[in-house]
Amino acid sequence: MKKIYALLLLFCLVITAACGKQQSKPEKDTVRLQGKTEAVFHTVKAPVEGSIRGLILDKGERIRKGQPLFGLGAQEKNPEAEKAAAELAKAQARLNNASRETNEASRATAEASIQNAQNRVRQAEQQYAKMQRLFSVGGISKKMLTQSQLNLESARASLSAAQSRLQQLTRVYTPEEKEALKKQVEEAKASYDAVVLTIAGSEIASPATGIVQEIWCKNGDPVKPEQPVMQILSSTDCFIKATAATADSRLKEGMEASITAAGIRKPFSGKIHSMNQNNIILFSDQKPEELPGGTAVEITIALP
Repeated sequence: MKKIYALLLLFCLVITAACGKQQSKPEKDTVRLQGKTEAVFHTVKAPVEGSIRGLILDKGERIRKGQPLFGLGAQEKNPEAEKAAAELAKAQARLNNASRETNEASRATAEASIQNAQNRVRQAEQQYAKMQRLFSVGGISKKMLTQSQLNLESARASLSAAQSRLQQLTRVYTPEEKEALKKQVEEAKASYDAVVLTIAGSEIASPATGIVQEIWCKNGDPVKPEQPVMQILSSTDCFIKATAATADSRLKEGMEASITAAGIRKPFSGKIHSMNQNNIILFSDQKPEELPGGTAVEITIALP
């Protein structure tokens, strides 16, 4: 019996010693810094030569990462892509008109546009009649007559568009009609995306979730390789500038960091992007969207 008690006592001592060693194991060293977030702007450039198509975004619009921004047509036109882009633009315009409040100023502008368009039609009709008379006696070429006819058709199309615009402004849409217009936009967008995806290299997607800050091109504009088309302010990417008390040789580029800030529920991750003496720049693509630029943050870097 004494031998059993002795063995049990020895076993307990061994377990206690092992636990003591585990408890006394030092924790991994960390470096703590303070810094401030800085906004990241993405400039979207044309990867190849072509022309802008299907661009329906406006400045200030919110977009998601991977969302199609525009199509980049090659030198030869693609009828299917142009038709899909036109249908999407029309659907979006109808929805915008239905959602916009009509006021006296906009109504007066639309009425003035109709008056101007009517004047242009009358002038174009008179000019075309004159050209017909001259052509009948050999006074002008067939090309000049054709151009005059095209001018008349263009003036009539402008008048029709101005009249439609006034009708849209004065119409009152029901909630059900607005919902139907939203569905039309979604369907047109899906059709456009499907067409664009069949054209190799033509779809340009957003590199980040964020807000459209600048748009430098419009539909139909020719672009060269690397030509800037638009700028996006990222909602999830940020740089963080921090300054250590002294240069720390233990810190290396690429090291992972945990970042916290007042008002956010959990930390987000980042990496050391570059270092210059005790000045450290980190980058994160995990920033909470509600965290604005210039926010003070706490940075924790675990050393290997």
